[in-house]
Amino acid sequence: MDPTACRNHSHHLPDCPYCVVASVDTEVITRLRQELAAKATEIAALKAELALHEAAAPATNDLAKRQRERAERAEAANERVKALHARVNTEYGKACDHCRGSDEEPMAWPCPTIAALDQPDDQPKEP
Repeated sequence: MDPTACRNHSHHLPDCPYCVVASVDTEVITRLRQELAAKATEIAALKAELALHEAAAPATNDLAKRQRERAERAEAANERVKALHARVNTEYGKACDHCRGSDEEPMAWPCPTIAALDQPDDQPKEP
């Protein structure tokens, strides 16, 4: 049978390619269209979420930059304080080059300032 001969046909034969195509289950087509619509909705939601993240990225990057700069300034300040309170050797032992006791003698090293800077974060600070 010539398949081109039955394009405008009124029969339904199982071996006719046009009949097979015509008999595709409409439920399958409906289900596939619904799945496609659901995926299109999911893609639209993901695009919207991506746009939100892209919009927030500059602010997040700016915040991270400011925090990094603040940390760098704090580290530099700590280094300046440590340089000011340097350890020196005296006839009495190690002492702070900056701190003086009530008798105007150098304080033992580490002085309270260096001890506070070097104290681990999880240790309670003395009043």
